[in-house]
Amino acid sequence: MSIHPPRVRRAVMGALLTLTVAVAVSVAVSVAADRAAHAQDAAPASDLDMRILTTPADVRFDVDIGKLGQRYRAKPLRGAKGWAVRLGTRKMKSALWPTPATDGERIYVGGPLESSEFFAMHADTGGLAWRRSLADAGPTPAVVRDRRVYFNTQSCTVYAYDGPTGNRVWSRYLAGHVEAIPAVTETAVLSTRPSRHEAKVDANLPALTVMDPRRGTILANVTIDAEALGGPVVSGNRAFVATRLGTVFCIDTEKGETRWKHNCGARSAPWLDESGLFVVGREAIESYHPETGFRRFADAAITPSSRDAQPITAQPSPPRVRRSAISQNGEGGFWKDASRPVVAAERLVLAEGRTLRVFDRVTGAEQAWWEIDVDHPFSGSPVVAGDTVVVATSQGQVRAIDVTQGEIVWALDIDAQLASGFILDASKLYAMTTDGRLLGIETGDLRADGWPMWGGSPTHAFEELAPSDDQ
Repeated sequence: MSIHPPRVRRAVMGALLTLTVAVAVSVAVSVAADRAAHAQDAAPASDLDMRILTTPADVRFDVDIGKLGQRYRAKPLRGAKGWAVRLGTRKMKSALWPTPATDGERIYVGGPLESSEFFAMHADTGGLAWRRSLADAGPTPAVVRDRRVYFNTQSCTVYAYDGPTGNRVWSRYLAGHVEAIPAVTETAVLSTRPSRHEAKVDANLPALTVMDPRRGTILANVTIDAEALGGPVVSGNRAFVATRLGTVFCIDTEKGETRWKHNCGARSAPWLDESGLFVVGREAIESYHPETGFRRFADAAITPSSRDAQPITAQPSPPRVRRSAISQNGEGGFWKDASRPVVAAERLVLAEGRTLRVFDRVTGAEQAWWEIDVDHPFSGSPVVAGDTVVVATSQGQVRAIDVTQGEIVWALDIDAQLASGFILDASKLYAMTTDGRLLGIETGDLRADGWPMWGGSPTHAFEELAPSDDQ
């Protein structure tokens, strides 16, 4: 039983209620202040360059590729200099062809997923140099190095051909299902595969396989958790692999062991240069020190800061780094990964929807958010050509953007659907269409050069890193 009279109890209860309300108000004010500060930090910087980039009429070419035509007979284009040549047949029902590759003299490309054909076409005329029938179907994008052409096939085998003659140098069975693109250095061919059938240890686990480029002899197998997104990226004795389970591996190819790994929810093949290793993660671009694996950006530091910005169009592309917004690769049709981040003119660039996002590659600070005047989202990863980044839609709209100025410097509107990625060499663009035609188009820009195959080079690394300390 209470010892206090009712009047006292009412006074005490009133005082407690007043104190509770005061504390609640104080907490609410503090939370509101914190949220306001966070919102101020999250809002785009006043110097963020947010624009719609429109294509000047004098730099855009409407490219008419004409009717299908006879197989292997190149036809001139209308609206631009170049040619189109039919490689496909009516039996090739798949519209998904791999990205071409070139050595400057010939264009190399395999048939679509169900095809076992591989072609070499003259780069200047589009004429047939040689054609080979493979024992396996589904060629991947090819890699060219030292006059040899290397590629995997979806149904199990890696091939090496002599580029000028078309003679097969060697082939090596890897596994029952291989989808990744190989990487080639002076001393090794590297490919991932979903299992290691001939290995005596961990035979059912995925692996990075290292082979001798002269004979295809297997030199090492290193266990990973899944096949690569895209393909391995190699510099010196280090191979970097982003797998389909979201893990980034750094592998010592000489010792045959993993140096470091991170499960960051990787959704793209990595980009490697002297400033770091970049990969699209679950919700942000992740960056790691190549040698140590140290995470260079804090949590979500490079998540686009314009997520709270006002839309600049009626239907803006989603500003977050989301699975639905990142452009998708369709190389060969049997593997997909998110758009690969690239570095151009010392800026980190990501294609997202119909926009290009530009970041400081050292700090991760967002610098620009450019919406490009195309009708569909970008397909595949950006291509780097000097200080320009070139992007394309599957509907044939190609745009080259100077990332130092934020201007479209050349553009192609091709009246065909593109089957996969494209390459740039000696001011020409080469690409496959969904109806099986190889295109060679003059861009008119000397900067349209230096990207002769998927990934930009045989190693898929745009810059060679310094040798590791323990090499």
